[in-house]
Amino acid sequence: MHQTLFHLLRLSSLILLWGWLASPAIVRAQETGASPADWTPIYELQGTGFTSPHQGEWHDTHGVVTGITPTGFYLQDPTGDGNLQTSDGIFVYTRDRPPVVPGQCVWVQRGYVDEFYDKTELSRIRAVRPSTHCQTTTVTPVPLPELLPGMDHPSWLEPYEGMLVAIPGQPGVVHGPTKRFRNGDVEIAWSPAWMVAFGAPRRAFQGEIHPPLLYWSGILGTPLPDAAWGDRIIPVPGQATAMVAAIVDYNFGKYQFLPLPGQSFAVEANPRPPGRATPTTADEISLCTFNLYGFGQGTAQYPDEASYVRQLRRRALAIAEGLQGCTVIGLQELGNPEDGRRLTELLAVAHGLDYQATALPGPDSSDPEFPLTLGFLTRQSRVSVQAARSAQGCSPTDFQVSTVDSPCPAGLYPLFSRPPLVVHLAIHGQWPEPYELYVINNHWKSKAGDETLNAAWRLEQARHVARLVQEITADEPGARVVVLGDLNDYYDSAPVRLVQAESRPSLVHAYDFLPRQDRYTYIYNGASQVLDHILISPSLLEDFAGIQVIHMNADYPTPAQERPDDLRHVSDHDPVLLRLRPGGAANLAGNLIYPDIGITLRNEDGDVLATARTDADGDFRFWNLQPGTYTLAYAPPAGIQVTPPDQPVALTVGFQQAPPAQVRHQAIETAATLLLWSLNARAEIQGISR
Repeated sequence: MHQTLFHLLRLSSLILLWGWLASPAIVRAQETGASPADWTPIYELQGTGFTSPHQGEWHDTHGVVTGITPTGFYLQDPTGDGNLQTSDGIFVYTRDRPPVVPGQCVWVQRGYVDEFYDKTELSRIRAVRPSTHCQTTTVTPVPLPELLPGMDHPSWLEPYEGMLVAIPGQPGVVHGPTKRFRNGDVEIAWSPAWMVAFGAPRRAFQGEIHPPLLYWSGILGTPLPDAAWGDRIIPVPGQATAMVAAIVDYNFGKYQFLPLPGQSFAVEANPRPPGRATPTTADEISLCTFNLYGFGQGTAQYPDEASYVRQLRRRALAIAEGLQGCTVIGLQELGNPEDGRRLTELLAVAHGLDYQATALPGPDSSDPEFPLTLGFLTRQSRVSVQAARSAQGCSPTDFQVSTVDSPCPAGLYPLFSRPPLVVHLAIHGQWPEPYELYVINNHWKSKAGDETLNAAWRLEQARHVARLVQEITADEPGARVVVLGDLNDYYDSAPVRLVQAESRPSLVHAYDFLPRQDRYTYIYNGASQVLDHILISPSLLEDFAGIQVIHMNADYPTPAQERPDDLRHVSDHDPVLLRLRPGGAANLAGNLIYPDIGITLRNEDGDVLATARTDADGDFRFWNLQPGTYTLAYAPPAGIQVTPPDQPVALTVGFQQAPPAQVRHQAIETAATLLLWSLNARAEIQGISR
């Protein structure tokens, strides 16, 4: 108790010291400042609910400045009303950096009470003046209550919105790598380290986020370190019982903790090299999808030649080393066709890769600020592009797609800012005839803006792409068709299900064969999610030899300074690789319940063909095998027993499950036995007492 009180007092002194170091002119102004005559306390402005009871009204208030951002400051009543349901703090929006200092008592004159994306704040301020009305300028951080099971974030944190709190400096597991925003903010999403079970963190997936996510923000000036997914972030390193002084904020659907300056964070890295594809052999075909992250020379991209060339080199490196010279690559967020041509030139000169670029202009490719188009890179030694077309769709709804010459008849409007690019390919390899393939590259409407409108827009785009598939298979029954790209929606979303179901025949999602822990290409607010997809026609299932999300971007922090030789975070999306083996391949899936169990695959001669380890869900995969008889040998960590320790498995062409094994975890079984004994003993005691 005494130690906690000591830490709270130490944290309070940070504010006083910060204010003492401020401009003397500000301090003198405070000494002679006015006081509001008619004012509303901050806790009354906040109220007890999620929205202010004074929303849409103009009010004066006063308090002590606790933190400053580039666009405003946080103001807190230093005494408050003692009600745990009302916050004593609020954000004051000033648009530019305000001329106030932490620890200063100020009077906010005529502020408009607003709910900015559900965040209570004061805006449209007439004036902010120094004041002598505060009874004290010391704001003591309030200990944040513990997050209890079943308690949601709004119930837990809304009563503290805008307030200075004291947070236990417990380690956390990073779910959202360090993200750097243009406004100078730096953010890390994390969950308490004690929530990690069996030593293997599980992902927080979009729509099923568990464990609940928390967020550190550096907007007040506290430097946050570069942290990748799975790292441990440690506040106040070396002081296990320390508390972190931070302001609770709410921004665009999430609560954030904003540490005061003068505090530090450390990272215990969970070293993992960025993902790389297995090189494609002459008896295989690899198809990739890769979002290049606004790669163009628009005014909001890389307008100067030096930065453009630097980014060109990084993307070429990602294709050469990360994708290992993938046979066919569908590109999204290519600026315009010229960017595709320059990329192929650099790949040839710097990496010896013989790519041909296929890209066509579209409505967005001539945008001076942020040009975007779709493109393909195909290996010239193996791929012949038979045909390519931009497949614009038309809709009765005007989605405000700006085009110079609309291809749509009167009463209909263009559907795509980036129309699907459809190519017909003939691919050569160790098979007698060219392997005919149709690939439809997509970049559907993003989730930015009004998602109600966007979702309806993507549904129409999905229906149009399904019709494109139908056109191909109607002319050529049994045609091999791949739909890939940035669909800007989730694995099981309505638009993705629609394009699968309305294609003829129905498309199969290649992610159906992936372990759940590997099913992501993007991380937003700490939630792992799929935005980049590869769907295939059933005619490709016999040749399906594996699907790999190449995790080289989403799991890694946005670097403070880029390195030209670093594969990590070239884009904010992970590329995806589909592998085909004309003539047929076998793929094996299994689950052993627990993580970190080693599996060895041997052939009939006892030779080791491949090894794997179970992931956080206990899943494992072996891809691209020849049909035949194999043996699975298990090597569990201490405390886990797998019976039998090895198993024969006969593989045929296609995707199949490993034979079941009995898996026992000694620690869990012991805990379950003790719990059962305790419950039985309690029941017996209660029976005797009755």
